[in-house]
Amino acid sequence: MGKWSSIGALMNKIENNQMLSEAKRLLDQDRWDRLRQSYRQLFWFQITPVFVFVIAIILVFFFCPTTAADLTQIKAAIILFGTAFFVLVFFPVWLILSQFVVGRLWHRYAKWYRQGGSLVELDRIMADSERKNKGGTSL
Repeated sequence: MGKWSSIGALMNKIENNQMLSEAKRLLDQDRWDRLRQSYRQLFWFQITPVFVFVIAIILVFFFCPTTAADLTQIKAAIILFGTAFFVLVFFPVWLILSQFVVGRLWHRYAKWYRQGGSLVELDRIMADSERKNKGGTSL
């Protein structure tokens, strides 16, 4: 990871920790638990494909035979094109999809936090989420 990417990731983690600590201070235990669950769902939804991809590359590396020169080139092509597809196509689409599929409550809270919203607005966000959650939809 490059220097700027590392700095950006660290700043994002710091901001998320600040948002979580502010939420813990403002929300009751039930609402805090639901917000934290939404945050965790989003985190694992976004990071799981990376782990799956790394495991798949390791499996290709160790279990794809390399006894002949042609097979070595095929193995290299699988790893190269698999990585390119993952980085350039799959993962960006996955991250965009994650904005709409999971972590809705966390996204609403983060938007409220960044805009400096009022406590009344936060209460409305949490109440809307509670109503939708009772209806059977996810956080």
